[in-house]
Amino acid sequence: VYIVLSRHKLDSPIRMFIDLSIYAKTQPNANNLPLIGYSDVDSISFAGFPALEIEFAYKGESGDTLVQHQIIVQKPDYTLYYINNKYNRSYPKSYEEGEKIISSFKFKPFQ
Repeated sequence: VYIVLSRHKLDSPIRMFIDLSIYAKTQPNANNLPLIGYSDVDSISFAGFPALEIEFAYKGESGDTLVQHQIIVQKPDYTLYYINNKYNRSYPKSYEEGEKIISSFKFKPFQ
């Protein structure tokens, strides 16, 4: 699990950020594992804020399917968080553990 806080607060629709994420992952890049595909984008609420989620599937070096479950959260002040759970589909426990961590994530009250 890893969480990335965007350095910039952009007054742009959250959909733009997930579209950029999809675009970046679908471009050929020697540093990335081969992308198998990705899920539809779902609208969700995360810790009380609007969010979008998507899953990307990659072919691992050992032939396993590796998955990145990504949630992008945008707070009212345009703070943007990328919350990611990467796991090996062959080991369901890794998904479960990552989701436990993500479900415990809370934002401090805005002051």
